[in-house]
Amino acid sequence: LTRIYERAGKHAELAETLARQAEATMDESEQCVLLYRLGEVREVQLQDIGEAISAYSDVLERDASHSASRSALERLLATRMDERPRLIGLLEPLYEQDGDFARLADLFGTKLQLQDDSFERAQLYARIAEICRDELGDPVRAMDAVGGWLAEDPQNDEALEELLRLAEPLQRFGEVALQ
Repeated sequence: LTRIYERAGKHAELAETLARQAEATMDESEQCVLLYRLGEVREVQLQDIGEAISAYSDVLERDASHSASRSALERLLATRMDERPRLIGLLEPLYEQDGDFARLADLFGTKLQLQDDSFERAQLYARIAEICRDELGDPVRAMDAVGGWLAEDPQNDEALEELLRLAEPLQRFGEVALQ
């Protein structure tokens, strides 16, 4: 039936059939296959991005390591500004669970673009700095994040101390003076 709908270009019917099949099967791996295909149909043929995200998310609830669903969410994160908060909320716990700190730091950078509150922005910069310093071993990027932290919260002693700690081995005291 799915092949018939696909060949006939009846994408709404195809999506309904895939959803019913995914619900009817007890095999989780088969559910993942069907739900991922459902996400593709909703995203590409039906242009229903919200429902596509739901399908990809359903796959990841069953198999957090499903790379195609993760890639789909990451692709949508890069292209769909209107869905970014939801996509960040789905990807953040996956990256944390996997210890994928490079992607997590980049995701927090994206999250910064959506945040207007200075306190929340300062907290995000602090978290990026911590990840870059402790997990990625990137003191230059950590120092840049601390600079953002101080820009959001200029009176924060912890941020200033962190900036000094990072500047010393890098010999970047000129940048500290500018802060």
